[in-house]
Amino acid sequence: MMDTILHIEGLSKQYGKITALNKLSIEIPRKSVFGLLGPNGSGKTTTLGMILDVIEKSEGSFAWNIGDKGNERKKIGAILESPNFYPYLSAVNNLELVCKIKDVNSDVIEPILKQVGLIDRKDDAFKTYSLGMKQRLAIASALLADPEVLILDEPTNGLDPMGIVEIRQIIRDIANEGRTIILASHLLDEVQKVCTHFCVLDHGNLIYTGNVEELSKEKNQYSIQANDEVRLREFLDGSDQIKSWKKEEEGFTFVLAESISIEQFVEALSNAQVYIKHLSQITFNLEKKFIEILDQKS
Repeated sequence: MMDTILHIEGLSKQYGKITALNKLSIEIPRKSVFGLLGPNGSGKTTTLGMILDVIEKSEGSFAWNIGDKGNERKKIGAILESPNFYPYLSAVNNLELVCKIKDVNSDVIEPILKQVGLIDRKDDAFKTYSLGMKQRLAIASALLADPEVLILDEPTNGLDPMGIVEIRQIIRDIANEGRTIILASHLLDEVQKVCTHFCVLDHGNLIYTGNVEELSKEKNQYSIQANDEVRLREFLDGSDQIKSWKKEEEGFTFVLAESISIEQFVEALSNAQVYIKHLSQITFNLEKKFIEILDQKS
């Protein structure tokens, strides 16, 4: 049974006649990296705002399974907006102020700055930081109170490629500490590379939820073409070495049974006198899955 850290049931938000979120129901597993995926205006930030109690819900409910009842917010670190610190203060000085607000011992500052890769710039003014460094300082600020859950809204938005790589690695490192991370993103690549679970929102509606690893498990999927297409079709149709197959515009795709190696399959083809013209493994791509999801919806 899944250990759920957040249960959302029928959560909705109306702004007059506009439905920003429509009866969202999802469960977020503990210690997962859960991605809210969707274009701008899909309801991602609205969802994060409601589960943080900074946006009032119109209907529905959500329940955190952390800390003491009524004190859950203390166990959550969040970044919903652009990093906002005093420009002329250093990273250390800015975080010292946050520690006072959160009633946290300032001894945690340097280890956290080291964790986010800012220890060498700890005494430099915030205004001298790049956008990526500012984002890393915001993550450091969110980690000061040792939260069980970290919530990030578009954590790599506007960053250059190196900045994106750095933030992704920090997210992975934080997840490896056993924390739950909930992040909103419109970037398919980001969700595929850092998330364990995700859902897809579109115009406030949930259209898909799933496990990234389960989607990528079809590593036994292949594309094949042969000189004699009729004979190949007959082989695929009668073979117990494959789980499924499909005719494509050119050739076929098939999913190999887990107990069968591709070498065994090729040997069986040869024994059946089916001669291969093309054979390649199909790698998992969330973009393809996303297009499939949207096609099924329409």
